[in-house]
Amino acid sequence: MSDVQRAEPAVRQRSSWAAAAARAVGVPVHERTTDRILAVRRLDGALPVTPDVAEATDIAMFRDTLLAGYEVTDAVAAFIAAEHDLPAVRRFLVHADDAPVAAAAMTIHDDVAVLGGASTLPAHRGHGAQTGLLRHRLLVALESGCTLATATARPDSTSAANLARAGFTLYLCPMWTITGCQNSDSFPPNRADDVTGVAHWGRSR
Repeated sequence: MSDVQRAEPAVRQRSSWAAAAARAVGVPVHERTTDRILAVRRLDGALPVTPDVAEATDIAMFRDTLLAGYEVTDAVAAFIAAEHDLPAVRRFLVHADDAPVAAAAMTIHDDVAVLGGASTLPAHRGHGAQTGLLRHRLLVALESGCTLATATARPDSTSAANLARAGFTLYLCPMWTITGCQNSDSFPPNRADDVTGVAHWGRSR
């Protein structure tokens, strides 16, 4: 089984959990059909320790930081909040001057870690918070017995660039919805760096 074939069911399960959590609190869930990056990386070796990142013990603080970084409100904020209130979600924060400035989440599905929502407060962007959160989650995943990490991102986004710099292989999945890649002819999807117009993941943003 390829890394992509292992990753896709884990992402689909995470998405299904998020949709169920949102519906449980009355938040409407709309199917999206859009291109999406599926990123995968094997976890097989030493990973750096990131001392500035800590697991969040205050769910409300984590939620507030994540939403403030996303700069969203109303139904979008309610969906993100419901998803990240799930008991299976592991939550991480970066602090500066004793205040949280960035947040990121992760869920574990057998031996696959799905890296979930991540955001940084606008005033603290560009200082490596998300790089630290990404590395820390990979370390926690490895220590938890995972052998693969995966995430999704919008094409041509900062998140996709961060994943590429962290050693992930990026694949372009057309017709992505909340339940996964719906185009049966596209899976396993195309390598993102082999697709016209999506060949710039190493570029700094």
